[in-house]
Amino acid sequence: MSNDLSAQLRAHLQGQPQASTAKSGVPEYLALISEITGEDTAELLPDRRLADVGLTSLNMIEFAVRAEDRLGVVFEESDAQALETLDDVAKFVEAHQ
Repeated sequence: MSNDLSAQLRAHLQGQPQASTAKSGVPEYLALISEITGEDTAELLPDRRLADVGLTSLNMIEFAVRAEDRLGVVFEESDAQALETLDDVAKFVEAHQ
């Protein structure tokens, strides 16, 4: 089972779900972002900026709390502020799971 979330994101975009995915076959971190922002997971492309998908600083706190509960990933405030794109989130989650 792969923990490479960047690969999972690419696979999701190609319609090939991998391990650590939500029931819908979407990587769990993308499902969380979609739940928080209302953005369709099909529109959550790796190079999209978090602000562009509606993940504001307040929403990022919500994401961090949910990610800790559901993924076991702990975000420090400085970690969250350093993330700019969905690919950054994937790499951070992968490195801290």
